Formats: sequence, C-alpha cells, structure tokens
Amino acid sequence: MPLAIALIVIFISIEFMSFEYVSPLSKYSLLYYLNIWSYLMPLQLLANVEFISLFNLLIQNKVLFIFYLAISMIIFVSFSGFSYEAKMIEKRMNFISSRQVHSLVYFEMIKYWIKEKGILLVVVLGVIYGFCLNNQNNMSTWEDKVFNQFVDEIGATVNKKADKKILLQQQQYDEWNQELSIVQDITKQTYYSTLLSTQPVFEKYKAVYESRKQDNSSLPILKEDQYRFLYYDTNASILQVLFILFFVGYMTPSLHNKDKESKMINLQKTTLNDQRKIKYFVNVVGVLLLIGLFTLLDLVYINVNYPNLEWAQSINALEMYADFPVSISIGAYFVISFLTKIFLYMFTVLNFTRICEWINKRTESILIFEIIFTLPVLIFYSTRFSAFTLIYELYHPAYWTIAHILFLLIMISTSVYFVFKKRRG
Repeated sequence: MPLAIALIVIFISIEFMSFEYVSPLSKYSLLYYLNIWSYLMPLQLLANVEFISLFNLLIQNKVLFIFYLAISMIIFVSFSGFSYEAKMIEKRMNFISSRQVHSLVYFEMIKYWIKEKGILLVVVLGVIYGFCLNNQNNMSTWEDKVFNQFVDEIGATVNKKADKKILLQQQQYDEWNQELSIVQDITKQTYYSTLLSTQPVFEKYKAVYESRKQDNSSLPILKEDQYRFLYYDTNASILQVLFILFFVGYMTPSLHNKDKESKMINLQKTTLNDQRKIKYFVNVVGVLLLIGLFTLLDLVYINVNYPNLEWAQSINALEMYADFPVSISIGAYFVISFLTKIFLYMFTVLNFTRICEWINKRTESILIFEIIFTLPVLIFYSTRFSAFTLIYELYHPAYWTIAHILFLLIMISTSVYFVFKKRRG
C-alpha cells in the first residue's frame, strides 16, 4: 500500500508538471494533451483540439480521451482489487474469532458489486454516457432562435399589447415585400430577401398566437427547443436505454451463476420463506442505481444548457402535448413518466431473474436477453431504421399510449406471479 500511494503521488506530480510547463505546440505536446489535468477540462480541450499526432499518425482526440480513461480505470481497479483481496484474506484468517454476523443480503451485494464487477460496470457506463451527453448536439435550429426572438419581443401570452406588435410586424413584412418587388439593385434585393427570410417563422409564431387567442387560452407560447431534450429521440436517450438493458442482461445471469457456483441457492432454500427473493432485491437495486446515475447526469445537462425551463407550466403548452387529456405541469408529467419507466425496468429485472433460474446457464441467458432486447436498440442507434424502434419506444416512450400501459401491466403481473408464487421442493 505505501508503494501504491508513492506511485500515485509521483504520477500525479509528473502529470501536473507536464501540464504546466510543456507547450501545446512543442514536440512534447503529447505530454500536455494526454494528461489527467487536461481531461479535467474536457469541454475546453475537445473544443480546441480535434486531432493529436501520435507517432506521425493523426488520431481523434475523442478516441485518445476514451482510451486514456479506460487505462486509468484499469489501473484504479487493479489497485482496488489488490486491496480487496488483501482484506478478504484477512477476513478469512480472522473468520473463526470474528463476532460479526452478516446477512445474506450483505453477501449478495458483495457478489453483485465486487466479484461480478457491478460497480466497475456502472462507473464505465456512467463515464461513457456523460461523455456522450457532453457531445450531444444542440437541439436548437436557426428557426428556433428566430421563433424565440419573436416570443421575447412580441410576447408569450395573448394581450392587446402583443396584438399591436403583431400588426406592426405584419405591416413591416408587407412593406419589405413591396420594396423587393420594386427595387432593381441586386444589393438591395439581397438585403430585403434577408429581412424577409424570417417571415415564415413569424407566420408560425402568429399561427400559434392566433390559436391561443381563439381558444381563449391562458397558456403561454413556450420556447419549444428548450424542452426537446425531454422527449425527442436523441443519441443520449437511445444510449441510456441501450446501457440499462445491457446492464440488466449481463448482471442478472452473472449473479445467478455465482449463486450456483457458491451453492448459495441450496443455502437459500433452507432459509425461512425461501430467501431466494434476496436475489430479486439485489438485482433491482443495481438497475435502480444505474438509472439514478443517468438521471443525475441528465439533470446536470439540462441545468447547464437550459436553465430557464418553466417546469410549472402546463404540459398542454408544448406543441407535442397540446391534446394531452389531463392538464398537469411539465415537471409533474415527466416525474410520473420517470417513475413509470423505473417500474418498467424493475419488473423487467424481476422477470428476467426468474427466466435465468429456468435456463440455469449464464452464457445462454445473456445471449437470449441481449439479442432480444439490447441488439434492436443498438441497431436503431447505429442506423435509425424505424423497424428497430419497438424495444426503445417501449422503454422510453415520449407519449404514453394504451399499448405502453398494457406492456407495463403485463410486466407487473408476470413479475408478481414469479416472485410471490410458492415453489415446491
């Protein structure tokens, strides 16, 4: 342990000296870019440098970043593994004289998070997802920016002042159209054409405004682009479903296989009320922690990029949810949607845990789940073919329908049957 600490201190010192004193333009610039201190500021580094020269080869900085993180993770896990093995040896030596008593849940958690590398998998998936969020394309277009400008200048609600501003803006466009039809100078024609390029966006804003006015609605006109991250199909949302399903498909059979190897299944059969239900609990806790990590990263992303979201506004104010039958706030709708998706993943884990007991083979269980659930989402992420959207839409619906509710009820009923059914033998 002292040697490990000394090596870590030396490594960090060398990295800091390289970051401070090596010029990014010198022949030793690789020491500056492949540096832990540089990657503490990924936004600045990845924005300024796209390629790095490594042995006369141009390599994307993103690729080197991921490689550097992977190597650092392996080193960290190696030291952690040595420390863990030392502690386990010490525990075995003192097992007879120890007065500590641990529950079956404790041993199941040790197997899930340490022996089966559950905590490492969560960290790796969290880092990759955070990196993808950091590189998520902005959801705003030029039309969105012009539309938002009309919302700021004219107004977001129906009132007499906004009526006058709309009338004046319409008159302004009429004058520009008339001038464009008269002038012969190419420079002036280009000038008026540029001014008139925003007219279609104004007509869109005007249509939304008139719709609110005819319905006598008090709903404000929202800046839609700031809310699209919540319900659009983005790279981040697809990766989130992909990673969670992959995690479930890998960890659930692994825990069951460990139980089989360690004879824990036989021990659980001898306990009161058949403590195999502990395995269901441990699997559910694992996927809930992963979902919690992804949700936390999403909230950070939203807070940084869209700090002015009006969560208290009605969901009907958004164009996609204009006909939603229940009038609730945007925040409440997405909290309910988030909780429903948690239940969906949770019951998926419960069902798959029981299926693993039936199959009773780790490799076959992993392959069956990953092919049926994870592979279609991966293909959809890579190709965007609509034929592979079924699994993704079931686990990440932008708009809850009867089909989604039926799927959730089926998952609930089957998992309740599997978990609480009395087993023979």
